[in-house]
Amino acid sequence: MSEFPAPAGHTGPRHQPAGPVVVPRRQTDTFDTFYSAEKKHLVKFLMYQGASEFEADDAAHSALLAVLPDRWKTLSSPRAYLRKTALRCYLKQNDRKQEPTGEMPDLPGGLCPINRVLLSEEAAAVVDAIRQLPPAQRSVLAWSLDGFSTAEIASELKQTHAAVRQNLARARRQLKINLGLEEGETRE
Repeated sequence: MSEFPAPAGHTGPRHQPAGPVVVPRRQTDTFDTFYSAEKKHLVKFLMYQGASEFEADDAAHSALLAVLPDRWKTLSSPRAYLRKTALRCYLKQNDRKQEPTGEMPDLPGGLCPINRVLLSEEAAAVVDAIRQLPPAQRSVLAWSLDGFSTAEIASELKQTHAAVRQNLARARRQLKINLGLEEGETRE
């Protein structure tokens, strides 16, 4: 049986409780900090999945609303949960898809939310090249670019490790071709 360090003032060993262990977040971890840290990564993740800047920003915000302060602290893998929820939000947008017609409103403090996701010319070329990949390859590449291991990707997408590794290898190869970094058949 594994043991946890004894709390201050306790002399005996602490044994692991039965059932799943939920690691409590530090008191200094606030939802605002979590929101700020995850939003830009979530938007990039959705753009790799094929969303425009506006669609990605909207879906990311909707996903973050789904884990409002009371819920985000109880999730064992909040980053993975957010990505799955955001992807679902993005896919649901197809029913009500429309491009914004006016300027995006400024946030308090004068920052337009879309300015956080505007891409450089080089980054836009990479995103366009990723969007040309088949959906399975694009999906595993987006998870990988967001820092998830192949084991975590396989678990979250309910795929075998071999399928994830194969799709990732194919995605990387095709991405090099799409970007003109390697010779091969280009996808039109």
